Amino acid sequence: MIVALVPAAGKGQRMKKPINKLFIEFENHPIIYYTLKKLEDCNIIDEIYLILDRYSMEKNLEKIKNFGFKKVKKILEGGKSRGESVYIGLKSIDKPTDLVVIHDGARPFVTKDEIKNTIEEAKTYGAAILGIPIHDTLKEIDKNNII
Repeated sequence: MIVALVPAAGKGQRMKKPINKLFIEFENHPIIYYTLKKLEDCNIIDEIYLILDRYSMEKNLEKIKNFGFKKVKKILEGGKSRGESVYIGLKSIDKPTDLVVIHDGARPFVTKDEIKNTIEEAKTYGAAILGIPIHDTLKEIDKNNII
């Protein structure tokens, strides 16, 4: 049994939007849809628990249910921090589970292969984390502050 916890209770304060950034529409669906779809389509994940802030739950619960994802078994109210939300998700697992995947709701571009490979590494080593290399970008600004 592999359960995926999707912490998505953030406020998105850096975006300065009045709503949780995961409910901003992109090509006819909110961003959270694409994240959940990647996990739903991954055949080695058995269940998904979505962890939201209270406002997003109240405003978007029906929309989430209408996505029709069969693996989304629980929608939980998160805590004040990401760590607290993950803890809430972990405490809510009520059946024997071999592995827990924690995937940020704001990361919809993960691939099925990345998910599967990370799970295989976790099975081998007891834990694993997916990371991608960053690329530094240098920009030059002229005397008029033009990049």
